[in-house]
Amino acid sequence: DYPRVHSPVDGTVVSVDACRQDELFPGSEAMTIIAFDTSLGLVKLLCIGEWSVQTFVTDVAAGQRVSKMDELGHFDFGSQV
Repeated sequence: DYPRVHSPVDGTVVSVDACRQDELFPGSEAMTIIAFDTSLGLVKLLCIGEWSVQTFVTDVAAGQRVSKMDELGHFDFGSQV
């Protein structure tokens, strides 16, 4: 249930897209792309789990307002962000 991922920006969540194994990045087990509408424009955060990570648990949804450092979710069994 760690590590946890936090928002890098203030903004509104535009989308949360979960990709299947190896769909966009060879070797990825879990990949979630979270897009934010911010004062800087569109910002995307890629949460990529390596071989031992089976899932990314998301705590936010499209339309939700977030502040910098709000928790967005976590990887099961650890990962590198």
